[in-house]
Amino acid sequence: MRICVLVGLALTLPVAAGCRGSDDASGTPIGLGGATRPDAGAAPIDAAAAPSAGDIDRGCPDIFTQESLREYELTIAPDVWSRLMADFAAGPPPDDASNTYYPVASFVYQGETRTDASIRLKGKGSWTYALEDPDPKAQFVVAFDQQGTKVKFHGVDQIDLDMYDHDPSMLNERLAFAIMRAAGLPVPCANSAELTINGATYGLYVSEERYGKTLLERLFPGESGGVLLESGVTVQANAGAEDLGRLDALWAAHDVPSMLATHVDIYGSMLAWAAESVINDADGYWGGNHNFYIYDHPTRGFLWMSVDIDSAFAWIPVMQHPVFWWAHRYWVPPYIPQHYVAVVTDPLWESAFAASIAEIQRGYDTARFQGWMTGWAQQIAPAVARDPRRPFTVAAQQAAVAAIDAELSQRADYLQSFLDCERTGAPDADGDGYPWCRDCDDTRADVYPGAPEICGDGIDQNCNGVADEGCPPQRSIND
Repeated sequence: MRICVLVGLALTLPVAAGCRGSDDASGTPIGLGGATRPDAGAAPIDAAAAPSAGDIDRGCPDIFTQESLREYELTIAPDVWSRLMADFAAGPPPDDASNTYYPVASFVYQGETRTDASIRLKGKGSWTYALEDPDPKAQFVVAFDQQGTKVKFHGVDQIDLDMYDHDPSMLNERLAFAIMRAAGLPVPCANSAELTINGATYGLYVSEERYGKTLLERLFPGESGGVLLESGVTVQANAGAEDLGRLDALWAAHDVPSMLATHVDIYGSMLAWAAESVINDADGYWGGNHNFYIYDHPTRGFLWMSVDIDSAFAWIPVMQHPVFWWAHRYWVPPYIPQHYVAVVTDPLWESAFAASIAEIQRGYDTARFQGWMTGWAQQIAPAVARDPRRPFTVAAQQAAVAAIDAELSQRADYLQSFLDCERTGAPDADGDGYPWCRDCDDTRADVYPGAPEICGDGIDQNCNGVADEGCPPQRSIND
């Protein structure tokens, strides 16, 4: 055996597995190369000093650095614009990739002009919600790889312009991605940009790198040839690289334990889920089983990656459970992610997941993050005031910024109490042998991971997100 310290939680792993996701000799990540499930629980959390957050602009294309608000000016022919807006009014198609690219007469940024750009609509739920606004704001993809010579623009082939109308801070996704980048996670770079169309201000956006081949090349140099799967299903990059047998096995419920042990970069994936837990993302693989990518890394295996994290902060209660995120939620998806459930309902893997949360938390610099929020709010303030399509007041935007500022410290404090519980195994309010950090309901002694289901009560006794699991169907009085 060897002792690995994952963010201060000491885990005993089989000798074939390595520390921090890689075997010292072979480079084999945790999750590849045989049985790698921890076989001992967590030791006390290391009290080592937290490292300072990394430079969040390191490696980013210059159009996504943080020092200024970007301004993009588009000229679009009137008939083209009419067709684009007719598409917008019709609502989102079933498949985002089926949105039509339209030619842009000119794209101007800081005196640079491109005449070979294209534009298309993006979004699904956010698109539908936007159409309910008095003057709805479309979200766009600006592309440089759809016509002409397909020359990249400042190192990118596409720019996402996101602005969910349920994010009155207008900074949510920018901050969330920045915190993840500070933790060293492979996610897009993002900042803020104001869009002008045909000489008129159209609106303010979070501007970010788009998931695809170019982003993979930046994040995984020399190892960017694996298939990228939106929601783990739809090919987004490197079509033809997919192994259909492994993909089928990835989603086969009976095969989850073996997939986690042999074909999933479980360490890297747990860090992504842990980061979503730290930022309290209501809509990722953690928090909603909704917005995520899976990259089939050529050497590390299936790696979960975060996307569309505009539902972080201030969406769900600050004290949403870091592990059992579905507990006491106002809305829970009908299907809790099977790979995540397999991890957090196994006591030893749950220790490893808690260690991943601790790793993200250890580099969580509340004051620095609040400083970003304050500075960026000042940076975008004139554009917020100018935005003709924001569906809320300037005062509401400022209040939303203040709410996120408060949550940055409140969530950190709550997570520290979770890690203290993981370390001490206390408190256990209902006396069922599971402290609150490992219990989805610490007020009921009949509810804990692995508890027998009580049929017909509508309660999830075994903490896997499914009530009345394995019970016979309810019969009506008319049966």
